[in-house]
Amino acid sequence: MSFEQVFPYLCGFLAAIFTGMAKTGVPGISLLGVLLMTFAFPGQERFSTGAVLPILLVGDMFAISLYRKKIQWRMIARLLPPTVVGIAVGAWALACTTDKNFQGTLALIVLFLILFDLARQYFRWKSVGRNVLFGPILGAATGFTTMYANAGGPPMYVYMAAQNLDKEQYMATWVWLFFLINLVKLPVSCGLGMINPNTLGFVACSLLPGLLVGAFLGRRLFLWIPEKYFLNVVFAGTLLAVIGMILPFLR
Repeated sequence: MSFEQVFPYLCGFLAAIFTGMAKTGVPGISLLGVLLMTFAFPGQERFSTGAVLPILLVGDMFAISLYRKKIQWRMIARLLPPTVVGIAVGAWALACTTDKNFQGTLALIVLFLILFDLARQYFRWKSVGRNVLFGPILGAATGFTTMYANAGGPPMYVYMAAQNLDKEQYMATWVWLFFLINLVKLPVSCGLGMINPNTLGFVACSLLPGLLVGAFLGRRLFLWIPEKYFLNVVFAGTLLAVIGMILPFLR
């Protein structure tokens, strides 16, 4: 096989490693997987969304088996309705967008959310997390970005970072929320044709082995990262992924 034939599978394998790590210990790093998956489908970047969704659900199963305590169910109940609305809008946008505009649109959305959170921390907007519109807006943003490109992590990071959760509460609530979100997305993605025999074959050959490796590494990192540095690590992973998304458009 030539390098051109192997390259998509290599990108998929690495993307699945980052996805597995995100599911079991370092949520912010999942965007690196999103970026790599777009490279695995050159010229058909939108299909990367459908290809990775089944593996996200497998990763969710690993994650919910690890985090069964300290789940903030009230928070999940508040976030799910606006998230479903965001998923509907994201499905419409995905059906209308072109592969050429896909990655640039995603990068701009995520960059805006990162800048917002930097402003929140710099200006010490301590009350923002208690604003009645804060949860619904970021829930809808999570639904939109996760449907559009499996990139719902940044808006949810912005929300949860303002809630003063310890790292066990953070991870448990995070993994259960995204498990439910991904279940909602599954029939929508099938309806859009994003999940098909070709993408499922790609999952079996490339993504599943990488997910297993990443899930092991992510859990090890979660246990190793001190509580006081946990959110900083999540933020660093998110920011690194955003920079990786933007660089191709600066050339």
